[in-house]
Amino acid sequence: MAEAVAAWPGRLEAIAVRQRGAEARLAEWRAEHKTSSAPVARDARLQPLRERVAEQAEALRVLRARLTAARIVAPEDGEVVTVMARSGDVATAGLPFVVLHGTGPRMLVAYVNERAQLTAGAQALARQRTPGREELPTTVRRVADAVVQIPPRFWLLPTMPQWGREVYLELPAGGTLDAGEAVDVKFLTGGGR
Repeated sequence: MAEAVAAWPGRLEAIAVRQRGAEARLAEWRAEHKTSSAPVARDARLQPLRERVAEQAEALRVLRARLTAARIVAPEDGEVVTVMARSGDVATAGLPFVVLHGTGPRMLVAYVNERAQLTAGAQALARQRTPGREELPTTVRRVADAVVQIPPRFWLLPTMPQWGREVYLELPAGGTLDAGEAVDVKFLTGGGR
């Protein structure tokens, strides 16, 4: 036991030396890393990200303001027959998202080759695909500027999309076409097919 007690002063001195070494290393590390400036350095690194978040928040605010102020006006009075979009969908310019049954003249949408030279006022015949093949005289009211994909049911091959321009034709009063009925259109003037 006396030997163990005699060894304690050497052990205590060794522990004190290790403690002083650890304190010196800690002081050196603190001096090297300057822990007091760490929050400032972190803020400096985060600042560009905070600026991007602020820009995106402002862009969202502007878009929400535009959405709130946006009004969609139908070309004429009528009842909504079909809604082709859901809340949150993005509408594409030139593509319908609502079908109205209006009180004005009935219109027929035809698709022509994008190089077709048609103008408003051109005469055409709409021929039903029924056994009687009844023909209805029509007049071109408007030709769309944009080239769009033709609905798949009008493609010549089911796997090969086709493109063209929309042509809006006014049907005569008393025409017997149903909404969504497919017809063949022959343009008599204006060069379209």
